[in-house]
Amino acid sequence: MSAASDQTGTRPLDGVRVLEFATAIQGPAAGQFLADLGAEVIKVEPPLGDSSRNIGPVATSNMGSQFIAVNRGKRSICLDAHSATGRALLERLAAISDVFLTNFRGPALERMGLDDASLKQHNPTLIYAAASGFGPAGPDATKAMVDGAAQARGGLAGMTGNPDQRPTPPGAAIADTSGAMALTLGVVTALYERATKNVHRRVDSSALGAQLWLQMWELQHAALTGDVPVRSGSHHPNLMGPVGVYTTKDAIPYHFSLLLDPQAWQALWEFCGQPDVAFDPRWDHPSKQFNVAASEVAEIRELMQQGFATRTAAEWDAFLATQPRLICERVRTYSEVLEDDQNLANGYVSRITLTSEHTVQTVGLPVAFDSAPRTEFPAPPALGEATRETMLSLVFSAVDHEQLQSDVERARAIALGNVSNESETPK
Repeated sequence: MSAASDQTGTRPLDGVRVLEFATAIQGPAAGQFLADLGAEVIKVEPPLGDSSRNIGPVATSNMGSQFIAVNRGKRSICLDAHSATGRALLERLAAISDVFLTNFRGPALERMGLDDASLKQHNPTLIYAAASGFGPAGPDATKAMVDGAAQARGGLAGMTGNPDQRPTPPGAAIADTSGAMALTLGVVTALYERATKNVHRRVDSSALGAQLWLQMWELQHAALTGDVPVRSGSHHPNLMGPVGVYTTKDAIPYHFSLLLDPQAWQALWEFCGQPDVAFDPRWDHPSKQFNVAASEVAEIRELMQQGFATRTAAEWDAFLATQPRLICERVRTYSEVLEDDQNLANGYVSRITLTSEHTVQTVGLPVAFDSAPRTEFPAPPALGEATRETMLSLVFSAVDHEQLQSDVERARAIALGNVSNESETPK
């Protein structure tokens, strides 16, 4: 029994079937979250496969790091969605699925007969879940998006970096992944509503909407005050005080986050060799440290940097271990994150078996059930590995499978420029 299973050997979404027609990160990451929770996720791939198979270092045959990150535990079928056999297979799969999950743009889905209305003709109870770049309404509902564009449009990129330099977008695809989490929550909510109220929903999320949600406090602050915050480099633009990143004597960065009582503040400055700083009435209590006068913010931050620079990282680690009321963490590198005992204990860093000879670390589930984190995950699927089995289970014939394969090979050759597309019907 896996750690994610309960005492009965089941997982929360066992018995739920998801038909995933998605690419890149946002849609597939939502599908993976559902798969991690127990859903059967059938991933539909085009003749050349999901484009993310070729993004990042290729660890195994036809699997790059991006594909591995967001496609574990799924089954893959490969088809040409524009062909008659491919469309027939999609329609039969939609008829027996609980969820259709996609992040393709609406016009393309309509041309292929994979829009909400078309699929509901085959399965009226189907939950249609769509992730987009900018949301399902408004003038840019069908506009193309990649992660950086959503970060820019949502304002996050504009608030990251130093004030006297160009904006520096965060070093992770957090627009896509946060949009995926929002869609996952929407799907689970819709499944619950369908089971309890017999209501069948369409669910939409977007990378843009998720970006705003991640910044709800900062945007609320701007809406209430009318202030236009500026990038603050190693500090938070809303926190006028010592909170921020400082470097030690041996140049290791730490994020000073919060003090829970005056005694911890005094202990900090005693450790730094400047005990008088703690008693300065401008910042002698935690309540004052978020509202230092604008003219004095630079001074307290410079004092903080001087204080941190008096000790090495090893000395800071030892000191902070004695100060539970002082919240301050060393800024970890990715290699340190992957080896952090806390991440390993909670399954936030887990293992994934790519082949019988190749097991690597991977990001696990951010949730656990019954305090039992899952620590092992299955590999992402090989391209089209479940196509034949799926077709036969849906009463397609071997001849139908051969026709599908022929359609896939022709579409693949056209995509690679190996044959002419003149005889193809316009799509």
